[in-house]
Amino acid sequence: MGGTLVAGVLSMPNKSKEQQDIVAKFTAWLKACLGGSKATAAATSAPKTKIASVHCEDPELLDDFRTCPTCNGWFKQSTVGDTCPRDKTVLLRALTSQPSENSAALPQGSNFGGYELKTFLGSGTMSSVYRAYEAEHQREIVIKVLRDKLCDDGKTKTRFTEAAKKAIVLDGEKTVRIYDVGILPPQAPFSRRPFIAAEYVKGTSLAQYLREHKRMPVQQAIEMAIQTCEALEYAHARGVMHGALKPSNVLITDGPAMSIKIADFGLTERLFRKMEFTQVTDGSTASYFGNPKYTSPEAAKYNTSTPPSDMYVLGSVLYEALSGNPPFVGANEMQTLLMHFNEPVKPFSADLKVPAALEAIIQKMMAKEAKDRFESIAILRQTLQSL
Repeated sequence: MGGTLVAGVLSMPNKSKEQQDIVAKFTAWLKACLGGSKATAAATSAPKTKIASVHCEDPELLDDFRTCPTCNGWFKQSTVGDTCPRDKTVLLRALTSQPSENSAALPQGSNFGGYELKTFLGSGTMSSVYRAYEAEHQREIVIKVLRDKLCDDGKTKTRFTEAAKKAIVLDGEKTVRIYDVGILPPQAPFSRRPFIAAEYVKGTSLAQYLREHKRMPVQQAIEMAIQTCEALEYAHARGVMHGALKPSNVLITDGPAMSIKIADFGLTERLFRKMEFTQVTDGSTASYFGNPKYTSPEAAKYNTSTPPSDMYVLGSVLYEALSGNPPFVGANEMQTLLMHFNEPVKPFSADLKVPAALEAIIQKMMAKEAKDRFESIAILRQTLQSL
């Protein structure tokens, strides 16, 4: 059709009446997809709930799929809840995180650039992750290789390497250290793919913790948020925004006391890769980078990362740690994105026993306007410490 998305609305200037009628029908369809949302934006209809087979390599999506033992249907828990919409049977978890037969993985024992791959750890939304050994410094590290499906997207490929290079300056106690950023050599399997060599952290992610425990105790969640604030303060002071904070890159290290490290500063996938959005401000084209569940209104609108934006997303992560679910989950990615603009943050249910003072802090962290949030991450941290 050859249109341009302007502020989320398809525009076709200087086109025939027939083409403009097509646009009008397309816009009406979008509104129907979004269930009458105040905003209008490109969206795809919600995925069908019943599917023949499923393989999931995304750790954040892994726990969302359920199967019904009565009708054998497959469903997304975030859409239908805990019971089958057909026969009310309790749904069962049914997926594994093992790579499919077609998943590309570097052979264990591969050597390149002084790194020896030891173990395939899994795949996230952006990269395949390996535990490796660096002989020169005699240390275990993690190698992250950009996933095959993203290598053809030049903007994501560039973002992956540029964000990692910028984050090399971070070597604080609460941030995961990046040692090297490069390209796999021609002789290596899957040559020319970007990779990152980073600190190996023994422990688990907040995402994995929530899959196993559903929720985090209140005091533990507060401590997680305080230490995340410390990591963000440290990074912001060095000009590095996170822009990609989510439970899978909040790492809980092994040990008797709660200790947090934050990973993957700036490492975000380009969403809606077949679309280009025209900026309202200057008419330039831009792409949306990020995860719709973990973004802020201004990050979604202007595609920029700022300290207030990181604060908003930390509010989303803290909300999920306490409740077991992100504050906003729509029927599809675009609906989820729009909820950050249009929907209030739902109060916690009484059975969660979240203190009113903590709930008020989260509401302030997630104010729609950046000016209505805490003045700084430092003030947020001090407020949390006062609880």
